[in-house]
Amino acid sequence: MSVRMSLQSHLDDLRQQKLDRPRFLALVTELLAENLGCSRVSIWCLPSSRDRLVCEDLYLADLRQHQQGDALPRSRFPGYFWCLEESRAIVAPEARTHPGTSCLRDDYLVPQDVHSLLDSTILRKGTVAGLVRCEQTGRSRAWPPSDLLTIRMATMLVGSAGAFA
Repeated sequence: MSVRMSLQSHLDDLRQQKLDRPRFLALVTELLAENLGCSRVSIWCLPSSRDRLVCEDLYLADLRQHQQGDALPRSRFPGYFWCLEESRAIVAPEARTHPGTSCLRDDYLVPQDVHSLLDSTILRKGTVAGLVRCEQTGRSRAWPPSDLLTIRMATMLVGSAGAFA
């Protein structure tokens, strides 16, 4: 089954209340990690205060574990927030030196051993409501156009029909 079909199936299950929201987000992160072959996949929410991004689900592929709750405050990383809101996607094979993500270097990238990022925003009514992030740890990697297409498709489905508050 294709990634799109799998995501759509999970979204249908969410709408029919066969899945709760946390399980839906966990399945999305697992599916993307498996399909894209990256180390970590996470889904972040931008609350109505718009003052921080909050991690709703982080899947650590090597450990097959989920975490949540990390936060990135806008006041600490204004350049990153600006880049997300203006470009709607960040493709950073070298995240520690990329103009939009280098501000995350000391507080996030280095401590988590993240070398490459691929972020795509979740939109609700034309406004950024969160993002889906793919990360590569241990080494840098290129993000081919097919990876960007996959993550953009995932953000559209996650953001649709109440799947993302």
